[in-house]
Amino acid sequence: MQTTYTRTDRPNVSPGSAFGEVLIEVLAARNLTFNRAAERLCIDRSMLSRFNNGSRRPSLDFLGRMARDLDLTSEETQRLIATSGVIPNELKALLIRASREGDWV
Repeated sequence: MQTTYTRTDRPNVSPGSAFGEVLIEVLAARNLTFNRAAERLCIDRSMLSRFNNGSRRPSLDFLGRMARDLDLTSEETQRLIATSGVIPNELKALLIRASREGDWV
C-alpha cells in the first residue's frame, strides 16, 4: 500500500539530511503522515519537520520515545540514532575525561 501525502503533510527531506531520510522511511513503512506521527509523539508537526530537515537535532530521550510510541524495530531505532547526530551522555563524559587527562587512544 502506497502512502499518499497531502500538500501540508508531505515530508520534505533536505539533501544531506540522513536522519530525515531514515525518518521518512520509518513513517512510510507505517503509513504515517507527519501530522499523524506528531500526534502520536505529542509534539508539534513543525518540530518533527525541523528534525527532518536537519535544523534541529532530537535528543536521545526523544529518540527513545519515538521508538516506543511508533513501535520501531531495533534496526530502525539504531538507524535513527546513528543518523541523528546525538552522542549519548556516557560517551560525551568519556570524551571529556579523556581530553582532560590527555588519554587519547
